Amino acid sequence: MLTLRDSASNLEIAIDAATTAAALTRLRESISFKEAALAAAEHRHDQHIPWLKYFEELVHLVSSQQHKTISNFTREYGPRASVIQRRLRSVYGFDDIEIHSRKSTISVRVKRHGEELRPIDYFSQSQQQTLLLGLFLTACISQTWSAFSPVFLDDPVTHFDNLNTYAFLDLIIGLIETGDRQFIISTCDEKLFQLARQKFLHLGERAQFYRFEAIGSDGPIISKIHS
Repeated sequence: MLTLRDSASNLEIAIDAATTAAALTRLRESISFKEAALAAAEHRHDQHIPWLKYFEELVHLVSSQQHKTISNFTREYGPRASVIQRRLRSVYGFDDIEIHSRKSTISVRVKRHGEELRPIDYFSQSQQQTLLLGLFLTACISQTWSAFSPVFLDDPVTHFDNLNTYAFLDLIIGLIETGDRQFIISTCDEKLFQLARQKFLHLGERAQFYRFEAIGSDGPIISKIHS
């Protein structure tokens, strides 16, 4: 019995040793595999470092050009926006519009008694829309990067009073006669439609008017209005 017990104990020790050795082998294999994966990852990382530096320099270059372009935009378009704003109708008590660039953003301010103010804090809804329309038209008539010249305006005189509406149509006429832009205006305002027909009458065939009649089986039904 003692001999059998010793043999069993020795067998258990041998099994434990074999199990420990197998576990150690698997652990070493796992460590070796992870070390190889780490070396491969470091190798890929080293290969990406030149590209990372390249794109960092590219981002810096693009950002600097963006800031420079925005700065030029505000410097050149600011006075034009003020002129168009005055043509549309300046706001009583406020000076010209001033456009400033701050890195990649553009801020619009108006001065009153030498103090720069945000238009949104002092302008009515109609005055804000007049300002936005002036900025939009400034960008449209000033851009040179595209030969696509039509300017689309959908109900541009919402919240406008009669004086703003008259000023807007006079401005459009001036832009047509002094430039090569085509303006396409859509509106649900019958008063604006009829007023535009009267204002643009002297343009002859250069001004075309259409009326939306209904929706048919083949799509919208549009009729041309002859003067």
